[in-house]
Amino acid sequence: MFCIVQAVAAFWTSGIAAYHVERGRVSNQMLAEFIALGADKQRLKVWLAQYLLTNDAPLSERDRLLVQMEHILSNLQSLLVNDQLLSDDEQGYQEVNRQIRALSILETNIFALKRSLLDKESITLSEAEIWRLLIQTFDKLGLV
Repeated sequence: MFCIVQAVAAFWTSGIAAYHVERGRVSNQMLAEFIALGADKQRLKVWLAQYLLTNDAPLSERDRLLVQMEHILSNLQSLLVNDQLLSDDEQGYQEVNRQIRALSILETNIFALKRSLLDKESITLSEAEIWRLLIQTFDKLGLV
């Protein structure tokens, strides 16, 4: 009888451990995606500075970074859905819903950034206007 109770307890404990490992995996993947998004945002900022100051930045690099950022947003959305499915109580579920709303705002900001960058292809500005534009384009959008 004692062996059966011990086996049930071990099975139950392994299930809980697996659950926590999965939640941790999802959290780590989300962190990695946010770090990648921040890095791409910085690369895009450098690209824009180079483009505006020297006119020597390939548009294909801008487009690649924007596509990559959109891909990261998609990955984050999927990870949040997985996290929501793993939520085992109302508080966890509400927390994930709050994160989904925050991600939606981030997506809106990134799409506004994309529109802004695409609109700047034919602009000629003074150096002071270029720096003001750089600050406005990135820092006032509230990106990562």
